[in-house]
Formats: sequence, C-alpha cells, structure tokens
Amino acid sequence: MLAVGAPDSAVFLGWFGSDAKDQPPNRSGNLVGVMIEGPTRVGHYFRPAYATGKGTRGVPEKGPVLVPGRPYPWSLVYDPAANDGGGAIRVTLAGESVALNLKAGHKNQRARLDRFGLFSSYPGGSLVKIYFDDLSYTARRPKD
Repeated sequence: MLAVGAPDSAVFLGWFGSDAKDQPPNRSGNLVGVMIEGPTRVGHYFRPAYATGKGTRGVPEKGPVLVPGRPYPWSLVYDPAANDGGGAIRVTLAGESVALNLKAGHKNQRARLDRFGLFSSYPGGSLVKIYFDDLSYTARRPKD
C-alpha cells in the first residue's frame, strides 16, 4: 500500500547490484524490477524497469497508477526467454499489466543482480512511504 508518495519521489523494487550503494540503480546500472514514480500531476506509476551492467536503461512511459491508501495485489515477473530470447519484464497491479521487452542486445550487456529489495531513487527527493504484506516468490532454473 502506498501511504505517501510526495512530489519528486521515487522508489525501486527488484533485483539490483550491491556494488553501487551511492547511486540509484537506474543511474548506476544493474536493475531488473519495478519503478514506482511519476509526474506529480498523475501520481505514482507502477512500471517495469531495467538497467544493464553498462548503464543502458529501459522503462515504459506509463503504467498503472497507485492511489495512496489503497492496497493492491501486484506481481513482478522477469522472463529471460521471452521476446525471442531477448528477455522481458512484466508487472501487474490490480489486474492491469505492463510488459517491457528488453531492447536487442541489452540482455548481453549483463547486469550484476545480487540483491533484492527496495532502493530509493533520488538523493534529496521527497518521501515515498510504501508497505508490502503477504509476500511470496517463486523461482526456477532455466531449462538445459
């Protein structure tokens, strides 16, 4: 549940690299996850996002909007085999899905993803207060 999403605020949820602790993953690279932010006039989008090990980034312009104070079921799925092997990220919020195909060659730029969690986006930005409850995850090894 998004409790507070102040103007100029953002947060990431997903896999990221621990080696760039001083910069948000969308700037330093190494991210596969959800970007929760948006223009103040809209609110806070819930969008898939990625950044490669070389810092190449991808995020769609729009996604479902989180309304403060309302709980939502959500999911985050990364499928490296989707998009003809190029990889894709799909996020779903309250039944509304947004898919983001990695651009050609971006999967080969390798991201180092050794952490999962929340990561603030903008130093000096405003507050995002968000709560997660009843979390579960699944994982499977790639087919040989």
